[in-house]
Amino acid sequence: MEPTEESQPEAPEPGHSTNITQEEIDPETASKLRGDAIGNTMYSERFVLNTLMQFSDLKWSEEVENDLCVLWDMTEEKDVCEFLYRLSYPTLACTALANYTEPRFVEIVVGIFANLLCSKCESNVKEDEIRAVLDLLNSDDPYILIQVMRFLHALAFMCEKLDFFERRHFDKIMFILNNSTNRELLTVSLKALAALTDGTKLPLDVITPELLSSTLAAYKTLKNPDCESEVELFESQEQHLNAKHLIQIHCNICTYIDNFIYLTQYVAQIKANLGGFNFEMALLLRFYKEERNLIPMSDDFKFYVEAMTYIFKTIHVEFHAPIVRPLCEIYFIVNEKEPANLRCVAELICYFISVGTLNTIRRNFDNVPLDIIKNLLISIEGHKFKFDFEYIATLRRIALLL
Repeated sequence: MEPTEESQPEAPEPGHSTNITQEEIDPETASKLRGDAIGNTMYSERFVLNTLMQFSDLKWSEEVENDLCVLWDMTEEKDVCEFLYRLSYPTLACTALANYTEPRFVEIVVGIFANLLCSKCESNVKEDEIRAVLDLLNSDDPYILIQVMRFLHALAFMCEKLDFFERRHFDKIMFILNNSTNRELLTVSLKALAALTDGTKLPLDVITPELLSSTLAAYKTLKNPDCESEVELFESQEQHLNAKHLIQIHCNICTYIDNFIYLTQYVAQIKANLGGFNFEMALLLRFYKEERNLIPMSDDFKFYVEAMTYIFKTIHVEFHAPIVRPLCEIYFIVNEKEPANLRCVAELICYFISVGTLNTIRRNFDNVPLDIIKNLLISIEGHKFKFDFEYIATLRRIALLL
């Protein structure tokens, strides 16, 4: 599936939890920042230099931490990031990471590095510097790992190829997805993995079915256990974001399978373990069968359905009633309210018709009123949709047997 603009992973943005604005800076901090300004900012070159000089002989203290946090906030300004690149911050940072293990120091240093990658500056980060940050995936500190994942997310947008990734790095990412209970870490890890797997940039030996099962495990951990229905669950924008990453990663892995014969060996294994993913997709579609959640049709919904269609077609998923049933209800709502958007819903229904046997399809529609099934089949045939698979013959045979 050619990714649409809406299906592209989100571009990285600078981030730091304190979010100090220039207006909020207290007089003592402001005095540190007066003097030789960096570019068009109010920030001082001398303050940056004095802060970085502490990397050579770190004496960790609250004052050092505060200075580094100010520098972290400063990197929301592109001029500051360009200045740090001129000072070879990546090299200084990686040298410091090799020498000091103070967790808060490591977290801030990597967080600043991640912001530099997000800044859209002309940059030249060396492979050994990238590997130094990748090695921090061995950390058991969730705050460090959150910044490492932010770094990896930004890196995915910066590099044309990600050949420096090794299987051991992805083993660590999968361990985090399978075992962490830190919601922020899991969320940023899914976001990073969605970006890393996009565009077939990774070495083929890191692409395995376990990536998908680990992604699903993280997604399930992030689900709110207090929600009593799919409607309540998906009223959360956070849940939609996690669902988008779950689907994007599955879609990206299918793109690898679609493009590299070597990876078709995984199709049977992925299909055999797709039950959990199918269950989550059925829940998502049941949320949208409520007209108030579906109309007006959102770009997110279009992405969900188009990506599901691509995934199921790529790995040849059989007829799956829990997904088809809410899709049929969605079809009628869209046909009445927004017929211009009907094609994406119809394609997924028609795909399932094309792969289902007559007995399977009839058996799975046992609880659906006969007139609804007939109206659905008549409507689909009447629209004369053209897809890259044949479905009309099966559709007509079903109609004759009803």
